[in-house]
Amino acid sequence: MVKMTWYILGVLIILVVGSYFMSRTLPGLEKIDNTMHQAVIQKGSDNEEIEKNYKGVEYQITPLYTYEISGLIVSLNDNNIWYSRFKNIDPLNTKDFCLIWGGNLKNVNYLNADFKTEEFVCFAEFTGGSLDVDEISNNHLLPANDKVYRIIRRAGIGDQVRISGYLANYSAKSSKGEVTRDTSIVRSDTGNGACETVYVENIEIINNQNQIWRVINLVSKYLITLCVLLLIFLPAEYG
Repeated sequence: MVKMTWYILGVLIILVVGSYFMSRTLPGLEKIDNTMHQAVIQKGSDNEEIEKNYKGVEYQITPLYTYEISGLIVSLNDNNIWYSRFKNIDPLNTKDFCLIWGGNLKNVNYLNADFKTEEFVCFAEFTGGSLDVDEISNNHLLPANDKVYRIIRRAGIGDQVRISGYLANYSAKSSKGEVTRDTSIVRSDTGNGACETVYVENIEIINNQNQIWRVINLVSKYLITLCVLLLIFLPAEYG
């Protein structure tokens, strides 16, 4: 029994590693939806300030522009992960999506890039070609409701999404700390401070690329935990 458990554990570890990399693959040009070629839509907003309490944190959100973007998620930062320093002081900012769209999805250069998203910026290293920096952005996403939250949590690298809401400045205050973020209002800026902060009223996953691999990865992690527990608690005579 113990030997079999070790064997299964080894297979699961290989599966976790393999599914992790498979869950980060990007779709080829033939799989890109035509809506991903559209330009960002941004218009002035006279919407009033939004106040809400989320997990004990008081938010003041100031909409500046209506905002609609359709793009491919090439990397992301999960602010709800256990080691995130913003998990407790800014829980509404659930994920950051690095998106590319437009002309960047009309040639294969994006497939020759290694994308990475950190807390304040996304960037790419190329093995060939380049991207139009005016058609790539890092988006801090603040869901307007639970439905939007669930879709944001479900979306991942390789998915094509349509997002609409408001570019907004916001502050988050609680006994745990305080965060203030101002949004970029142009796509041509780069580096720290160039992120779009989006109060998301609607999000749609247009094409899902890697959901099966994400499920396999998650299930494999749970099974690894089960195997480890079995190895710890199985009596020696079951070896």
